[in-house]
Amino acid sequence: MKRHVLFFAGLFASKAICAQQVLITENFDSHATGNLVAQTVGSPWTTWSNAPGGAEDAPLSDVAASSGTLSARFTNTSTTGGPNDVLLQLGNRTTGRYALGWAMYVSAGKGGYFNIQKSTTAGQSWALDVTFRASGAIELSTNAQAGAVSSFTQDEWFIVGMVIDLNAGTGLLTIDGQVAGTWLTASASGTGGVGLNQIGGVNFFAYAGGDQGDYFIDDVTFVDITGVSVPELNEATASTFPNPTEGAFIVDATNLSSAATMSVVDLTGRQVVAPRALLRRGSVSRAEVDLNGHPSGLYFVRIQDGGREIVRRVTKH
Repeated sequence: MKRHVLFFAGLFASKAICAQQVLITENFDSHATGNLVAQTVGSPWTTWSNAPGGAEDAPLSDVAASSGTLSARFTNTSTTGGPNDVLLQLGNRTTGRYALGWAMYVSAGKGGYFNIQKSTTAGQSWALDVTFRASGAIELSTNAQAGAVSSFTQDEWFIVGMVIDLNAGTGLLTIDGQVAGTWLTASASGTGGVGLNQIGGVNFFAYAGGDQGDYFIDDVTFVDITGVSVPELNEATASTFPNPTEGAFIVDATNLSSAATMSVVDLTGRQVVAPRALLRRGSVSRAEVDLNGHPSGLYFVRIQDGGREIVRRVTKH
């Protein structure tokens, strides 16, 4: 599992930027409040019953947004869930390695939910169910192993991230960069599909395990990272603080040469801070970074020193 944690941390190092392919990215801001996700945004978004514009479709809301002004909102009218029931189709993929993520906000005293479908046709087989309870607890389907993080913070945006490696048959779930669960991609938590090593979609359902559900999603990204390697900076250490940050943070590293540089990229691999030298203070190399003016979300600090490099993850709220 350590290999997958390191892999996720290094997704957008130099080799990753060249190798990745952004398949889906959506922040909903080109639409209008009250528009319905599947009806307005269109493919690859649909609803559970493949009926965009109907009762299952979810509205765009300006009540909360991770970036810009709009997000998709899911509120249940019954403790058994619904009516909002939206499917993001990822394609029936059987090989490759993928990074999937979005920003999520759960209202105070409420819960939320999503699951990973093995097929673009909803209801055939579930690979993973994740329930955010009104108590602040995170519950996983029985085929998943819990990680170090088993809770989330309500009334705050947090980042849901996944690395789904169909070649290795493993999945990794993180919350704000901390491991919340792992699963085997050939297992299933729904009816059928055991042994089927495939992903097909994400189901966002207005549900909270019997609690009242009210949650928002924003800044959805799905990236093909097949073939991306994880470079390492041997014998070097690096840290970022504060992390999460409101915008400004400090990067400290040791065992670097005077030629080392630091840069920052966002979740799509776009460079938001150009490479620059770190300031040497004794044995510590330091850089001060300010992401004010950039959207909330996940960023990657990249340190290069000759042919070596290290990547650290930073979350901006």
